[in-house]
Amino acid sequence: MTCLVEGCAGPKHRGGLCRAHYTRLTKHGDVMAHIPLGSLPTRPPSRRGQPCDVEGCEMPIAWRDWCEAHYRRWRRNGDPGGADVRRRPTDGECLTCVDVEWLLACHTDPDEIAKRLGYAAGREGLRRHLRGHGREDLAGRINQVRWGVSA
Repeated sequence: MTCLVEGCAGPKHRGGLCRAHYTRLTKHGDVMAHIPLGSLPTRPPSRRGQPCDVEGCEMPIAWRDWCEAHYRRWRRNGDPGGADVRRRPTDGECLTCVDVEWLLACHTDPDEIAKRLGYAAGREGLRRHLRGHGREDLAGRINQVRWGVSA
């Protein structure tokens, strides 16, 4: 038995239609018999892993052609903004403390920040590091984010 759509020789699947025409019917509400099978537009290939579309940002694409930080900024402000350049540590500062400042600007989950910086102990290990370097301000911000006090 073949599909009920005129000109289609596909085997019946459900409701007298082949699998392709049945899928069209369920997805679009019409079998679109006038459009040959295989000619409907397809979704463009994923760009995940390629660099973010914001000029100067080299982070990989996560959503909507932006990295995670620019996507979150777009969700929060309606604009992905420009590429933030992480500042270099000054004398006496460590790179981790500088990175925490930068990551707090675009991430709300302290466990995610700790994971990105390689702290297996999570946010508590990161807070101990910050306190050990005299950065109580950042340790406090990690704590505030933890309890949802600030975004």
